Amino acid sequence: MVVREGVALLPSPVRVAVEQRARLQVGRMARSEAGFEFPWDVSRMAESRFDALVDAQAGEPCPALDSEGRCLIYERRPMICRMMGLGMRTGSGAGLANGCPIQDDFPAYRELPLQEFDLESWEAEERSALEAAGSELFPEAPNPEFETTIAGAILLGAPEPWRT
Repeated sequence: MVVREGVALLPSPVRVAVEQRARLQVGRMARSEAGFEFPWDVSRMAESRFDALVDAQAGEPCPALDSEGRCLIYERRPMICRMMGLGMRTGSGAGLANGCPIQDDFPAYRELPLQEFDLESWEAEERSALEAAGSELFPEAPNPEFETTIAGAILLGAPEPWRT
């Protein structure tokens, strides 16, 4: 929903270009993963299949980035973009390593201390909010734990989103 709001606020020619890049990316994903179709729900996909899908697109930029690599929906970027690259220590004390590819370009980034983030509580709160909202947030969603890619989220708000 946040991504859809950000894309909707873009000037029309920019929004159309972002949607076109998202269609191309979703189309490539659909060709590499049988069954990856509208509304592009990845929550039911086995982790290994999702990882393979993402790895196949690793060299492709996010559809919401401009030609200079700036995020066009920065103020409404999804949680994954807000958290990516930060090593975290969860509420239960587990450490999640910094997995951002920027580490290859800036080795000092890898040395940043783990940030305290109660992931378990956040996930429980997210689950409750999604269940409370039901299909109001994503009428296209087949289940309350619906998850998609950023390209999929961009297209959920687009006219004729299934046409890739």
